[in-house]
Amino acid sequence: MNTGPRTGYSWNRETIVYAIDLWHRRYLKTPTVAEWERAGDDHPCRHTVQRVFGSWSAAMRAAGFKPRRRGQPRHPWRRARCPETGRWVPFTPAG
Repeated sequence: MNTGPRTGYSWNRETIVYAIDLWHRRYLKTPTVAEWERAGDDHPCRHTVQRVFGSWSAAMRAAGFKPRRRGQPRHPWRRARCPETGRWVPFTPAG
């Protein structure tokens, strides 16, 4: 469990939201739980986030983001087969 950037540090709502914002600035997307758990020591562990906010989704909302529903794709695009090569390629619907 990560106690914070220094001894005696305690994560709170404000610093957790700041850590989520830093993640978003760095990667240009909100973190998934799995990504957050693998990321390192510059942010609180998932359990701390969930304890402070009640849920991962509540933390994302508090940071100003729309949480992804369980089972919802991470990316707004789907895959389609290229008519020329037959390979799967990203497909973003128009509109």
